[in-house]
Amino acid sequence: MTIIVDSDGLIGILSRIDDHHTIAAAILEKLITKNIKFIYPATVITEASAVLKIRLKKPELAEQIAVLLLQGQFII
Repeated sequence: MTIIVDSDGLIGILSRIDDHHTIAAAILEKLITKNIKFIYPATVITEASAVLKIRLKKPELAEQIAVLLLQGQFII
C-alpha cells in the first residue's frame, strides 16, 4: 500500500507542540511496521516547510525537512 502524505500530517509528525502530534506519531509507527510506502508531493514539502518556518516560528523543523530531503528520506 502507498500513502500520499499531506502537509498537516508532516507538520503533525515533526512538531511536538502540534495538537495532532501524538496521534500522528502513533499512526506513523503502525504504518511503518506494515511496510507502507509514503509519497511526499513537492507541494507538501514546500508548504510544510513554509508553515513551520513562518507561521509556527520553528525554522529548525523546516531545516529538518530539508535535511531529510537531501538524505533521500522522502519519495517525491
